Order: sequence, then C-alpha cells, then structure tokens
Amino acid sequence: NDLLGESFSPNALNDAVSNVASALKPSYDKIRDKVKEAKVKQSDETGWPVNGSSWWLWAVITASYVFVWIDEFRSSKVLEKIFGVAEDFVGVLVSDCFSAYYPFKVVSQKCWLHLLRKAKFEAKKTPKKDISKLYEYLHEMYNSMMEFLKRKPDKSQRIWQAVLYKQKLERICNIKWRSEQAINLVKR
Repeated sequence: NDLLGESFSPNALNDAVSNVASALKPSYDKIRDKVKEAKVKQSDETGWPVNGSSWWLWAVITASYVFVWIDEFRSSKVLEKIFGVAEDFVGVLVSDCFSAYYPFKVVSQKCWLHLLRKAKFEAKKTPKKDISKLYEYLHEMYNSMMEFLKRKPDKSQRIWQAVLYKQKLERICNIKWRSEQAINLVKR
C-alpha cells in the first residue's frame, strides 16, 4: 500500500501466490527430475520457520541445479518424496552424517567441510587426545586438495590424484586411533 497506493486482501495475495506456484510447478518438477538423474548430488537440511512452527528446508544441489523442498519433517521419508524409494536411488549422494541419508547411500561421500568442522570441534574440546592429530591430518589433506584444484588440473591428473588421496585417507583411517572421538570420526 505504501509503494503503490493499492491494498490487497490476504485472500488476493494467497490466490496470487497459488497461481504463480501452479504456473511454476512444471519447471519445479523438471528440476527435481534433473537432480534425481544427476550422477552426483549434495544434500543438506536446515531449520525453517513456517507460521511459528519449526519445519525443515532441504536443498539438493548438482553441478547445474538447485532443488529446494520445505517439509515439516526431518527424516528419510522426505528424501523419498524428493528421490523416490531408496532402492531406486541413482548416483552418488554427498552429505553430512545425518542418519536420514543412510538408506540413499548406495555410493556416498561425506562432506569434507562437515567432517573438518566436527574434527575441529572435537580437537578443541579435548586437545590432548589423538583427535587433535586426526584433525591436523585431515586439515592438511584438505588444504593440499584445494591447492591441487587451484592449478586447474586436467581430468587424467584429477583421476590420478584422487587415487593418491584415497590411499592417503585410507592410511589415516587405518591408524590405531585410541580416543572415542577419533574412532567415531574415522568411521564416518
């Protein structure tokens, strides 16, 4: 009303939002299909208030698309709404360690930043335990990967380096960690 000198009833605004949502639904559904078909997708969820209640905003991201879903639940049932049943899931799912993702991980990858954040948190909490050394190893490896990628290597260089990094990560995981924090993080 302040900007245009016009006022709209709540019903008129609701109808306008509904009409726009209906017009965009085919495009929204196409984006969901593209995300479902993608070889690699990353997903995360965060709290989202809806009319004073706590809901969840789920984001699924590929190299080309971002799909957003808002739901009142934070469970694998939401992922079924997005991807379909877990048995039909296609591709690699990059995520944190939230248990709702487990049924959809035929092939999975943990998010490096979530892993580093958890390792750093545990290392600060108990700095004298071996978790501090694990954090140091992971942090160094992450920095090394970022430096490697800054050089814009070609595909064959990336594949070769991925093999080397996988071996290094396996060596780190195979160390006889003693603290519960380090053991749990290695299991991730």
